[in-house]
Amino acid sequence: MREESFKLSLKMDGFNKVRGTNEIIIYTYDKKNENNETGTNEYGYELAIDENSRVCEKGTHVKFHEQGMIISAHGINGDLLADKIQIGDRISYSNETRLIVFIREMKDVLFRLENDINKAKNKLQLLKNGLYDVNINRLEEDFIFVQKQYQEINRIIKTNKKVSKTLLQQTEEALYNLNIKMVPSIVVESRGLWHRPNIFGTEHTVQGIKNFLKEIKDVGFNSVYVETFWWGRSISNSTIVSYHPRVKEGDYGTYDDFLQAFIDIAHQLDIEVHAWTETFFIGGEKKEEVPPWINGRKHWLNTTYHNDYIQSGKGTEEGFIFLDPSNQEVKEFLISYYQELATYPLDGIQFDYIRYPHENDLESSSGYTENAMNLFKEKMGINKDVDLRVFLRQDEKLYDTWKDFRRNHVSDFMQKAVKAIKKVNSTINISIAVGSDPDVARNVLLQDWPTWVQNGLIDIICPMAYSRDINYIKDIVKKMNGISRGLTYNYTGIGTFMEFPEFENVHQIIASRQEKGLGAVLFASQYIINHENMQKVLKNGIYSKKAVTPNSPIKTILKCIFTDILDKIDRRYMIKKDFIEETFNEIRNQENINEMMDLLNQIILNVSKHVKDVNAERIIDDLKYLKYILKIKLNNEEKKR
Repeated sequence: MREESFKLSLKMDGFNKVRGTNEIIIYTYDKKNENNETGTNEYGYELAIDENSRVCEKGTHVKFHEQGMIISAHGINGDLLADKIQIGDRISYSNETRLIVFIREMKDVLFRLENDINKAKNKLQLLKNGLYDVNINRLEEDFIFVQKQYQEINRIIKTNKKVSKTLLQQTEEALYNLNIKMVPSIVVESRGLWHRPNIFGTEHTVQGIKNFLKEIKDVGFNSVYVETFWWGRSISNSTIVSYHPRVKEGDYGTYDDFLQAFIDIAHQLDIEVHAWTETFFIGGEKKEEVPPWINGRKHWLNTTYHNDYIQSGKGTEEGFIFLDPSNQEVKEFLISYYQELATYPLDGIQFDYIRYPHENDLESSSGYTENAMNLFKEKMGINKDVDLRVFLRQDEKLYDTWKDFRRNHVSDFMQKAVKAIKKVNSTINISIAVGSDPDVARNVLLQDWPTWVQNGLIDIICPMAYSRDINYIKDIVKKMNGISRGLTYNYTGIGTFMEFPEFENVHQIIASRQEKGLGAVLFASQYIINHENMQKVLKNGIYSKKAVTPNSPIKTILKCIFTDILDKIDRRYMIKKDFIEETFNEIRNQENINEMMDLLNQIILNVSKHVKDVNAERIIDDLKYLKYILKIKLNNEEKKR
């Protein structure tokens, strides 16, 4: 048998020790922790190796196979493991050379294919037995095709002939497409997308905007968080800040500006538009990146500990310029802009960069404007002629108080801005794109978003849970739900910009669903548009059904979910629908949310009494999901009183 082969050698950095930057560590089975894992953080990638020296699992965190081991890598080595190594690859390693050698031959490819086919078979059976709403007949036909292809590959190998690349690719593609279509789609969830206007230079006309919005509509998205205030400029023709050059030269026909055109066209397609604004971040160090309105207002700019306006040594914030949240003039200026923005028929306004530049310690902190330091020294009774930096170096507790002072100014602005926006438009949704871990957000970004939520300021939370670690994403959603307690719609930020394999993003959305996240917002459009495979995994699977957002009007949500349930009863569930349909009609005629929920409880009770199998489970799942959304709407009604 002639075989295609693959070989990769990587140098390991030791056994059973703490994994460092760009290191590869081998962990042995006897060192497993209580979760049967290595205990490493989420910033690496791992391979589980079975007792036959084969890769049997891949991921940020994997489980030990009995008597096997785990290869754990960070940084560039972690990327290599993720991108180059496949399930079924065999490994060998030498203590003498400290090399791990990965080998793949045709028999290893067949091992992986057989393993993947068995997984697909088990999943298909689970979907069928569980009456999940997927096209079972079509999936079974597709599965039979994959099996036949695999059998043909085996037949060729037995005749000692070479398997063509075309046949192998066809089989793998068919199996991949099968897995895409085995992901159930639901009809009420956020399918959001962060979007930077005209990023491809194709939205400088009304038709160009239509083309973009039609494309994302076709993929399944129902909301866009369009970057409206960025680099200190606006995509609206503002009287307060300058018009963004990215859209300024466009021809938007009868519309006054890009934003007005974008909103109107999106609404015609039933797509929500939320103005994504980068509140205190206004540009970069290059001259063309600095907004012209800052001229003569240099005292508005946030200042680093080292007395510079430009952030440095902070990774993604390198070269950035921020405003000073403690400056009253800054607050009033921004609030005026937000009030102007609220006159547009937007579905929401989102606050991003509603924080200080991130700080890990005193040296990396910011906020040292003359205004801020004088306010703080007055508050603390410190002589105004004293250099505050000297005091902070000498007193750790004073530094904590300084953090509280700055954090409180961000929160003060948030409260005043929301109040001002609601005066202009009381129904607009206020959302926040925030540091995903609330403790890190509070201590590193000086962003106390849990308090904003608990004070009733926020309608939608979008934590930026940018990680390939499924457990991390689940943990973020759990924390977010624990903080909001039904006060907000919670949509998990998913980092498509990290360019993981497309199906990993689907698994992240599923992980958010499993922890009662009500949808996702993907960052960002440039990793969806012109990315055919990313679009395919969304629109052919998890986004295959049309969906409305949970923050949609109640009547819209009821119609969507009730139509879907009745349709599934006709197609999938073996249950009489008369009493369900009758109660649905009663709920539709109700105006009181408590009455709606009481009627839903009646359906759930009746279904539980009369149907004792999986049919009941699926209907009850849908009804409980609806109750969860209605509870948020009830809380929002009470919040407004």
